[in-house]
This record gives sequence, structure tokens and C-alpha cells, in this order.
Amino acid sequence: MKYLLLLLALLLLASGPAVAQALRPAARPDSITMPLASAPAAPDTVAALHRLVAAKRKNNKRFLAGTAGVAAIGGVVLGTAPPGFIISEQAGLGIAIIAFVSFPAFVVEAVMAMEYNKKNEQRAIDSYQAHQLSRHLTRQLKARYFR
Repeated sequence: MKYLLLLLALLLLASGPAVAQALRPAARPDSITMPLASAPAAPDTVAALHRLVAAKRKNNKRFLAGTAGVAAIGGVVLGTAPPGFIISEQAGLGIAIIAFVSFPAFVVEAVMAMEYNKKNEQRAIDSYQAHQLSRHLTRQLKARYFR
């Protein structure tokens, strides 16, 4: 029973940032001003794009460290299980932590890392300078990235 409570506590702690990120309100369209097609690309917007991608990379590293910690806890729980032919409750908990919490989180973090790499950052800057910035990035550019 105590291992089940430990698993629930870990899941609750791990889901906090994800829930907060999902409940974040959408950017207001009037908070982002796109330049006219004839105007040159503003350096402050290029800097804001750089800050956005850098912040996403930093958050991804934090989530990766947290996920590695959860996987390590699952490994410790699994490693302390008594040997036997039948999977004990403690070993089952360790396997559940590693398989159902850590592995999907690692996959999501890998996808996010690919989305916010330096190559895609340069593509975003190039598309902004061509006045064709994607709607996805336009929505993510908040006022805090322009400071």
C-alpha cells in the first residue's frame, strides 16, 4: 500500500508542470504585432524568437532531469525488490514507474527537443524575415520574450 501511495505522489508531482502548461491561457492576438510586408524584419522580434526557443530548451532540460529522477526512483524500487520467480508488488511498482511514467515522458521530451533545436530556430527566424512566421510560433511569442 505504501508503494502505491509513493507512486501516486510521484505522479502528482510529475503532472504539476504539465497541467500548468496545459491550462495556460492563449495569447491575445492584439499582443503581438506583425510588421507590414514592406517593412524590414525587426531585430527585437528576432531576439524574442531566440528567447522563446532558448526558454523552451531550458524547460526541456528541466523536464528531462525530472524524468531521469523518476526513472531512477523506479530503478531503485525495482532493484530493492526481493528475488523470486513471481513479480513482487514492489517490483511491479518499479516497472510501472519506469514503463508508464518515464518512457512516455522521455519520448515527449525528445520530440520537443527536436522541435526547438538550433536548425529549427534558424528556420523560424528566416521565415519571420520572409514575413511567413507560422501561426504556432506567433501564438507562442508573448510580451515577456520582447523584454
